[in-house]
Amino acid sequence: MMLNPIIKLILTSIIAIVCFKKGSCQTETDSLIRNNNEVLKGSIFDANDKSSLPYTNIILLSKNKGVISNEVGHFSINISNCLETDTIRISYIGYQTQDLTIKDLKNSSVIYLKEDNLMLNNITVFGNVPDAKNIVRKVLENQEKNYGKTHYKKEIFLRKRYMNELEKINFDHKKSTISLLSETQIKMIEKGIPNKVFSYQDFLGNVYFLNNENDSSKLKIDPIKIIELDDKTNYSDLSKIEETFKEILTNTNDKEYWKIKSGIIGSKIEIVNHYESTANGEETDSLKNNNEFTISIGNNKNELSDSLKKAKANNSPYRIQKRSIKNLTRFVSFSNEKYWEFLHDTDKYEYELTGATVANGEEVYIIDFKPHKKGLFTGKMYIATSTYALVRIDYKYGKNRIGKDFNLFGVGYTEDKFNVSMYFEKNENRYQLKYCSKKEGAKMSFDRPMSLQKKKKRFLFDKKIEEIKIGMEVISRFESSYELLVLDESEISLKQFREFKPNKNIKIIHVDQFNEDLWKGYSIIEPTKQMKNYKKLN
Repeated sequence: MMLNPIIKLILTSIIAIVCFKKGSCQTETDSLIRNNNEVLKGSIFDANDKSSLPYTNIILLSKNKGVISNEVGHFSINISNCLETDTIRISYIGYQTQDLTIKDLKNSSVIYLKEDNLMLNNITVFGNVPDAKNIVRKVLENQEKNYGKTHYKKEIFLRKRYMNELEKINFDHKKSTISLLSETQIKMIEKGIPNKVFSYQDFLGNVYFLNNENDSSKLKIDPIKIIELDDKTNYSDLSKIEETFKEILTNTNDKEYWKIKSGIIGSKIEIVNHYESTANGEETDSLKNNNEFTISIGNNKNELSDSLKKAKANNSPYRIQKRSIKNLTRFVSFSNEKYWEFLHDTDKYEYELTGATVANGEEVYIIDFKPHKKGLFTGKMYIATSTYALVRIDYKYGKNRIGKDFNLFGVGYTEDKFNVSMYFEKNENRYQLKYCSKKEGAKMSFDRPMSLQKKKKRFLFDKKIEEIKIGMEVISRFESSYELLVLDESEISLKQFREFKPNKNIKIIHVDQFNEDLWKGYSIIEPTKQMKNYKKLN
């Protein structure tokens, strides 16, 4: 039945919430100390309507280094060891580029850019305006030539944000033969689950990429610094809840097991205690400090064991960072036809050539697009007139358009938010990614009966020993955001890639409030006001 894996996913998420225990926050000492660092801050706006200009390019020409403004137009750039006469270039596609000295920006940190849209008659070809749809189709036709296939090393800054908010939660106690899960306890669990959980994480490091689709290890990362702002939830209630579930689920004999059911759909639960011994009978320091247990829902015990081992390996800090970068690298390659259907399936869209402008010294077409028939997205593309490279794109879901959407047997899921902004810069004959912003949001609902059963294995039919039944109604919303800034990029050889050995023991600096000194001396994306005001509540 197709619904089965969906139910499992929802139930796994719910059990994970109530069995979750927050880890301790140990602040690492920053080993990279940079003294006498001076940072210049500023804000960029549209000169006409005074609206902010997000993701504007700010380049320090003397060092050929730059940053981008954040989603509300603010930026900060390191100007250490620079002269006040050094030039900073402010550029945004569709606007006139401004060159200002450091002294100019110190005197006035607010910059207004004027629009720069060339008239259509400047881009006519033999008296005719080019067809917008044909221009768009040439992007994929010229993709390999424009973006190339090469091994590279990139220095990147990646900011990840995540928010999960419970809009509604209600547990209706039906019956229980489990003494530790009385109606009072169920209400305590309901009240103990946090209404909102969110987190921020900044990553600065080098990425080594091998352009070989047949090599499973084609991406390696070399972290320089990682900072994580932990969410402000007080987890003391959840700790008590976890202890309750730990006592219930681990009190199981050899021939007994636990099962979770929703209607006719059910799956076994496997419990793994992380507090275990090594091969020689001695506990490692990491295990001593990790007295937790994990559950997994599935059908086959061998499959469960394998999946648990894989999950544990995949949840290491190194693999998590690598997976995020890998997913973004795959996304910006235009290969996913769902997210880039306006390039792959042009018949679903209407395109309009609205003008032309200059980007990084070359003319580009400005093309607006919107859904036609079953298209999902609306936005604006900037495509180079001579090479047909996609230089910049800003797009989102069109009006009354959404992504995945279903509501079946009390389980609902709707993808209702999707915003992307990307910019490529030409370097010699190849276009290189400079930044990518990707935001997604979805709503999930679950309104079904659920039971937790303890069973004993028998020859024909397993015997039910204990059970709790509740009606569960949950409505939650989650949003995720990724902002990637490429600070430097260079080609590397196959030998250089293979010789690089990554250090997989990543140390994360955990903090409970943003501090300006955290990234002092580094060029990063300026934090938003929300991040600066964020503070963990003890």
